[in-house]
Amino acid sequence: MRTLAQIPILVLFLCIVWDNLSKLPDHLTTLYKQFADVLVSRCCNEGEDQEALMNSVAKGLGRVALDGLLDPNGERLVFSSEEFDEKALTDGCRLGFVQEESFTSGLTKMKVVAFLHKSMQEYFAADYFANLHNASEEEFHERLKQINPYNVRAMEYLLRFACGISSGSPVTWLILEHVQKLDEVSLQKLPRLLWFESGRDELADKLDRPTQAQCDSQEDLLAMRYYLQCLRQPLVELKHLTVSCRSHEELALLRGIDSQMHDETSVYIDLSITCGLHECLEMLGKILPINNIRSISRFQVFVSYYVSEKTDEERHPPVEVDERLRGQIELSLAIGENSHLGEHVLGSLSRVCKQIIKQVALYGTTYNDVIRLANALAGCDRLTDVEVRNTNLHGHLAGVAPLISPSLGLMTLHSCGLNEDDVPDLISILPAGHGLEELDVCGNAFSTVGSESLTAHLRNLPKLHSFGLYYNGPNAECIREMVERNLPNVRSSHFY
Repeated sequence: MRTLAQIPILVLFLCIVWDNLSKLPDHLTTLYKQFADVLVSRCCNEGEDQEALMNSVAKGLGRVALDGLLDPNGERLVFSSEEFDEKALTDGCRLGFVQEESFTSGLTKMKVVAFLHKSMQEYFAADYFANLHNASEEEFHERLKQINPYNVRAMEYLLRFACGISSGSPVTWLILEHVQKLDEVSLQKLPRLLWFESGRDELADKLDRPTQAQCDSQEDLLAMRYYLQCLRQPLVELKHLTVSCRSHEELALLRGIDSQMHDETSVYIDLSITCGLHECLEMLGKILPINNIRSISRFQVFVSYYVSEKTDEERHPPVEVDERLRGQIELSLAIGENSHLGEHVLGSLSRVCKQIIKQVALYGTTYNDVIRLANALAGCDRLTDVEVRNTNLHGHLAGVAPLISPSLGLMTLHSCGLNEDDVPDLISILPAGHGLEELDVCGNAFSTVGSESLTAHLRNLPKLHSFGLYYNGPNAECIREMVERNLPNVRSSHFY
């Protein structure tokens, strides 16, 4: 649904269906059937047989729609009006499924036709394709053969609609079997989507049993959950499951999934959000098998949280992360120039999130925000990466000190307005013996003397193996030799 909601005309459809039914279906085919039914009910004439009208229009438009999608010379989305049956075209325009426009090319007047949206063309093409098996099995199989490893991804919606429309007929399995034979690893999830769309529970055991699976959308996750439920034998072959979520609602779909999987399956959850952090942390406490040490060790959660620019996004009470979950959750915090780093956000980060924060990145913020965040996260003992870019820290570098935890392995201070006057502070926040492995100070203006002092100190960081330094002045060769002399064990030094 997230993909559909990015397209204005489809947002309108979603709103119309919601207005009529007060809910949205889980299946794509059901949603588009409701789109079509709404358009027909609103635009048909009084006393007109709506079902007969829809069937007639679908048959007339579907043939041309399928021809366009499977054209050997490349996909076609615009057609000549002469390709359509006249009545089907007239009714299709009246109902709003297609649009006809006239234009002049030289001395010739032409009429072209396009569907309201590509997905609408795919829906009508799928209706024709699914019903083609009854009319001509030979032509159906010829059409099916046109779907190959090179175009099958582009045909996803066509195939999903066809499986949804053909549910209960042999067409569903013929399509599933064909797609599975294409033997491309990246397509493992497509058969599940097609099967889920069909609603044919009994076909679950005929699908290939994956050793790895990735769910990149809500639909992928719904299909995977339903697949696990319908299998007669546990999916012991599945070793790794990766799930990407973009909201609390998507995350909630994972509740109870642990009970559906084999004990040897590792689960990686990648959660990227801009709001609702504490609601998501609360939900993770319900999803992860907190009372089973063996089961919980199979889960690893990576949370990427970009602080929103809205001032009221984090009004949910801070949620204490259970100590048993802290080893399974890693939080990456990103703050941009438009982020609202209010006291409520800072307070919740300080009280709760520094138990799980591994990475902090600030882009184009003020030095004041950097220092306030550093103070809020003082004592964060799991922090491994700190990145500050395009923020003027000249004269304020000492304020970053609370972010330099003993566990820090990567530090980036890129284009932060630093010069030789800031070198003493940089040296002071990186004490001798610290385990830092990578340091990037590109985009600053260190002098030869400042670079000498800094690199001489960096010799005292035993694990340092990467050092980035921006220098393009007349003494570039001298600087290079000095860095190589002071840091002989550093494998990558950068000069521009």
